[in-house]
Amino acid sequence: MLTSDVDVPFEDDGLRDGKHLRAWMTQRFRTLLQQQPVPWVELCGTPQVRCAAALAAIDAAALKAWQFAAPLDASFNSA
Repeated sequence: MLTSDVDVPFEDDGLRDGKHLRAWMTQRFRTLLQQQPVPWVELCGTPQVRCAAALAAIDAAALKAWQFAAPLDASFNSA
C-alpha cells in the first residue's frame, strides 16, 4: 500500500530528505508499484478514511488468498 503525500503532513524527524522531495518520491513509488505483478492500493484522505481503505484492501486480499478446497467426496474413506 502507498500513502499519498498530499493527505499526510510532513514531519521532519531528521531522517527524511525533505518536504520538497515528497511528491517526486510518491510518484516514483507509484511508478515502481505499477511495474510489479502485485496488488497495491494508494491511500488518500483523512486518517480514518485511509485506515478504512487499508482494512478493506487487506480483507479483500485475504479473501482472495485464503480459499478452501472443495469438500471431499462422500465416498472418501480415511480409515
